[in-house]
Amino acid sequence: MIKPFLICIILLLQTVSMYASDKLLLYHVSKQVHWIHDGKKEDAKRGIFLLPQHSLIITSHSNVMLVQQDGKSMLLDKPGNYSYSHIKTLLQKLKAASVSKNFFAYVFEQFLSGEGDEKQKVAAVVYRGKKEMLLPHDSSFAFTVPVLFWKPQYPAIPYKIEIVINQKSFDTVIHKQTLLTIDQYLLSNQPQLIKWFCYPKDSKQKPPPFIFLIPKQKDASIIKQQLTALKRSYGANPSLLRQMNKDLLRQWITTYQLQ
Repeated sequence: MIKPFLICIILLLQTVSMYASDKLLLYHVSKQVHWIHDGKKEDAKRGIFLLPQHSLIITSHSNVMLVQQDGKSMLLDKPGNYSYSHIKTLLQKLKAASVSKNFFAYVFEQFLSGEGDEKQKVAAVVYRGKKEMLLPHDSSFAFTVPVLFWKPQYPAIPYKIEIVINQKSFDTVIHKQTLLTIDQYLLSNQPQLIKWFCYPKDSKQKPPPFIFLIPKQKDASIIKQQLTALKRSYGANPSLLRQMNKDLLRQWITTYQLQ
């Protein structure tokens, strides 16, 4: 009984892997790119999977980043019509850097499992007020004891600072001050996922938090190399680079099993 069951599981996994290998993830879309599928022409969006029967139309000054299952990626930025087979041929000619390949393989799996879509929905929450927070930037890494910087819209009134460190909350009220160093005793030698808010003390609404990660010391050099490699390759495309930095942060949060 066990042997047939194991054979079924192996065949199922092989089928899933083959199906996934036929997909190309639209990781990032800038300006106007069209997705042609099932006789329809729609605006291409992040998170769509391109299948063999699909194609893309890239208009002037637009681009799209595509990723295949093994993490190999390509930025298409020349106007034209691109069939699935044409894109696969272009991908085969490229050499992938190990840093970006491992990163994109993780991203592909996140979207394949549906987790990437859910995270995007959470990130899309709209806040109509003005965010006071400045540094550390949202979705960033901190490699030293962090100092929080903000710019109050109303300098004469007190502001509330909320800090959540690995789900433990702290708060304080500050008046006529624009920075706060997080006390060392609140931190530990373990990785720290920190969320922070800054808003007027009497406000009935608070902004979405800025999130940053203090990694393990032994991982700091690896992360710095990853950030440098991404900036070197994609620094000319600020919106793409921001998205990649956010996803790199999510990858390390997942690695550390933090929420």
